[in-house]
Amino acid sequence: MGHKPKHAKKSSASSKIWLIAAFIIVAAVIAVIWAGVDGRGETEGASSLSVSADVPQLSEQSDASSPDSQSISDDGDVLDPSPETIELDAGLFSSEGGRIYYDGDVFYGIDVSRFQGEIDWEAVAADGIDFAIIRAGLRGYETPNLVEDPMCRDNIAAALAAGLDVGLYFHSQAITAEEAVEEAQFLLGIAEDYEITYPLVIDWERQTADTSRTRDIEGGDVTAFCAAFCEEIENSGYTAAFYFNPTDSSSGLDAGALSDYIFWMAQYDADVPDLSYDLDIWQYSNTGAVSGIEGNVDLNICFCNFSSAEGE
Repeated sequence: MGHKPKHAKKSSASSKIWLIAAFIIVAAVIAVIWAGVDGRGETEGASSLSVSADVPQLSEQSDASSPDSQSISDDGDVLDPSPETIELDAGLFSSEGGRIYYDGDVFYGIDVSRFQGEIDWEAVAADGIDFAIIRAGLRGYETPNLVEDPMCRDNIAAALAAGLDVGLYFHSQAITAEEAVEEAQFLLGIAEDYEITYPLVIDWERQTADTSRTRDIEGGDVTAFCAAFCEEIENSGYTAAFYFNPTDSSSGLDAGALSDYIFWMAQYDADVPDLSYDLDIWQYSNTGAVSGIEGNVDLNICFCNFSSAEGE
């Protein structure tokens, strides 16, 4: 009889210990569950780009609209790398002499590479051309070598001397986001030697030859490559753009997922561009004629004032 109270006390203490342990276990399980739910929510709110397992996720540390990621002019003003595009009215387009015009504050331009040969840029400027987007380089479609366009520096210097605004493009054959960033850095290395006011552009075009590195790249990956390229360009204080022909579905690029960047759209054989796209530059012909250039040249209309965006 004298041992019963002592035994009862021990049993009560054991029960308390088990209750405390059970409470700790339940609390830990609940914490893990909540952490998992929060983690899934963050993932679902991240980039919607479709990327394969071997494509690294794109950095989200920069925001082109934030002051920290904007370039600063010599007098301390923040420069907006993405000027507003005018709202287009289909009724304001007209055509004459093989060229298309728009009744508004727009700019007319060409894009060229070594295939246009030696160009008389003074004659180009006198023929109503305001800007040129010049190919600065390309990547081989069989080997990943980066090659500078042999005419790019002569073209850039002469176009600037003739009073044209200049942008640059890179003919991409990237198969990873790292390669796209490498191409952006290659373009930046050339741009820094000149007064570039128009965008630095990625022109990713699939090559379908059996030996092509880009033959089987998925469309979601192409979109991710363009985003990686553009992010690298804008982080360096330049305006980034991507080139895309919606009538050519071979690349599978999703232009809507790149809406933060300048959209240079190719659409030929049309008097008015497809206004369902939020385009900034329209390449409306690849068979244009311009004084100072022998043979065909691409013709463009730009609906942004990039010169004013650079504080000029």
